[in-house]
Amino acid sequence: SMIMELMVTIMIITSLVLFFLAPSIARGLSANSDNPVISVMVEDYLRGFSFAVVPMSLAASLSGLMMLDNDKARGISGMMITLVCDFLFDYLNVTVFHGGMWGMAIATALSNLAGMLVVLSHFTVKERVLRFSFIKLDMEQVKEVINCGVPSAISIGSIAVRGICFNTFLMAMYGEVEVAAIAAANSLFSVIFAIALGMQNTTSELTSLLFGEEDRNGIVKTLKISVKAVFTVMVLIAAVILIFAEAIVRVFLDPSAIVELSRAAVFIRLMAVMFVFFAMSYSLCGVYLGISRTRLSNIFVFLREAGFQIICAIILGVVFGQKGFEYGLILSGVLMLAFSLILPSLIRGSFSVRAGDMILLPEDFGAQPDDIFEASITSMDGMISASKDVYDFCIRKKTDKHTAHMTALFIEETVGNTILHQESGKKRVFTDIRVILKNEAKVIRIRDNGRRTEPP
Repeated sequence: SMIMELMVTIMIITSLVLFFLAPSIARGLSANSDNPVISVMVEDYLRGFSFAVVPMSLAASLSGLMMLDNDKARGISGMMITLVCDFLFDYLNVTVFHGGMWGMAIATALSNLAGMLVVLSHFTVKERVLRFSFIKLDMEQVKEVINCGVPSAISIGSIAVRGICFNTFLMAMYGEVEVAAIAAANSLFSVIFAIALGMQNTTSELTSLLFGEEDRNGIVKTLKISVKAVFTVMVLIAAVILIFAEAIVRVFLDPSAIVELSRAAVFIRLMAVMFVFFAMSYSLCGVYLGISRTRLSNIFVFLREAGFQIICAIILGVVFGQKGFEYGLILSGVLMLAFSLILPSLIRGSFSVRAGDMILLPEDFGAQPDDIFEASITSMDGMISASKDVYDFCIRKKTDKHTAHMTALFIEETVGNTILHQESGKKRVFTDIRVILKNEAKVIRIRDNGRRTEPP
C-alpha cells in the first residue's frame, strides 16, 4: 500500500509536469531542428502521454505482484491487452481519426488504461491476500523503496540519455530522415524491451524467493532457465524482424515515406540482432537484483541501455560514417555479451561461465544437506510419515520439543488440506516440503501443483 501511494503521488506530479511544461520540454528536445512542426508534434505527444503515466505505472507495478497472489495469468493478460489495444488504437488514429501525435499519445494512454483495469480486477475478488489500505508513510521504508527503485530509474534514465545522444548526433550528421527512422525503430523495440524487462523481473522475483530460502541449486536452475528462455524469445523475435522488417516499419511510418521506411528497416534489423546479444544480461540482471547485488545490476543496465551503444555507435559513426553508426549497434551487443561473461569471473578471480559461478553467491551461502529436510508427498499416508520425519529432524537439530511438535503439526495440517481438497479424477497432486534449520534461521517452504482452492 505504501509503495502504491508513493508511486501514484510521484506519477501524478510527473504527469502535471509533462502536461504544463510540454512546450518548454518540446523546444529543448527539438532544438537542433529547423522545422518548427517537429516542436509542435513533440509538445502534442508529451501532453497526450501525460495521461498515460499513471495507468502505465500502476499496471506495470501491480503486474509484478500478481505472481505473489497466485494470479500471474492476469498480469500477462493485462500486458497482452495493452499491446493489442496499443496497436489497434494507433492504427485507428492513423487511418480513421487522423489525430497526429496527440492521437498517438492518447492511444498509448487508453491502451495502458485498459491493461490497468484488467490488472485491477484482481483486487475485486474478496479472498485475495494482497489488499490496499491507506496507511501513514514510514520515511525509513520510503528510503528503502526508493533504493529498490534505483535500477528502474537508471534504466529509464539511460534510455533517455541514449535517445538524446543518438538524435543529436544523427540530426547533426544526416538530418531528419535518420532521426525519424531510428525513432520508428525505437517505438518497435520499446515493446520488445518490455518483454525482455518482464522476463528479467520474473527472474528477479523467483531468485529473491529462493535467496530467502538459501536455495543455491534453485537459483542456479533459475538462471539457466532464464537464459534459455530470454535467448529463445529474442532469437524468434529477431528472425521475424529480419524477414518482415519492411512490412513492420509501415506500422510506424507513413507508407509514402520511402526513404524513412528503408532506413527504419535497416535500424530494426540491426537492433534485433543487438537484442540477441543482450539476452544474457537480462537474465544476470534479474539474478543480481534477486540476491540484492543492485550495484552490479545497475552497472549492467547502464552499459546495456546507454553506455556501450553510445560509445560504439557514435565513435564508429564519426570514424566510418553512416555504416559505422549502424554496425556500432551490433558491436555494443557483442561487448555487452562479453561483459556479461567476463565480469563475474573478474569479481570471483577465476574465469568460469558455469551458472553456479556466475551467480556470485558467497561460498557459505546455502544450507548444507544436514540442515535440510525435503520430501515430496502424494497421499495422506505420505503426509503422516513426513510429519513424523519432520519432528525427528527438528529434534536431531536440537530444536525444543514444542517447536518440533508445532512444525510437524503445521506440515500435517497444511499438506493434509492440500491433498484433501483436490478433486478426484484430476492429475496426481505433488506437495513438496522443504524445512531448513540453519543456526538461528528456520524456513518452511511448501509448494504444490494442485488446483487453487477458495475459502468457503
